[in-house]
Amino acid sequence: MRKRFPLSTRRAYELMVAEGYDLSKDTSRPQVPELFGVISDLGLWHRGTVNLDLGGGRYDKGTKYLSRRGVTNLILDPGNRPGDYTLWVLDEIEAHGCDTVTCCNLLNVLPLPEDRAAVVRTAWDALPDGAPAYFSVYAGGKRGWRVKNGKRSWQEGRKLVTYMPEISPPFTVPLDKPYRDIIMAIKL
Repeated sequence: MRKRFPLSTRRAYELMVAEGYDLSKDTSRPQVPELFGVISDLGLWHRGTVNLDLGGGRYDKGTKYLSRRGVTNLILDPGNRPGDYTLWVLDEIEAHGCDTVTCCNLLNVLPLPEDRAAVVRTAWDALPDGAPAYFSVYAGGKRGWRVKNGKRSWQEGRKLVTYMPEISPPFTVPLDKPYRDIIMAIKL
């Protein structure tokens, strides 16, 4: 049986569900993440595997894209998914594990370093040794709060390379800079 998430990780997600967490809710877009296409172009998706999609949003286009490639995609996003679904995903990952983790355009909408560290730690906790996590961010715009169409959201406005120290450690990042706008990290 798969090891459980550390109590602190699981409890954090349970609290987000209970409190109606929605910091990234207004940044969800109805599109297949570019990161998924890059991973596909590199031949890194494998049939019969499970991907944990951290901050995957409220739309299922990425899940459908991966399904056509034989990959099961489980979205962990308490701001955009119902609480019972979020808890089900935690249970599934704890019971069966995952083979990859993706984190698309999530780190850049979290203003606090400790929140970004918690996302990286969730990716680390979910993966078995030797498994990859893939990170991408939206680097456009200036840093700060934005209000668009009456919705408030945060953007870090940082280049992807500046997130590498937040990902490694705990992950090992084999390349010294992002490749094709993604950071490929390995749990060793």
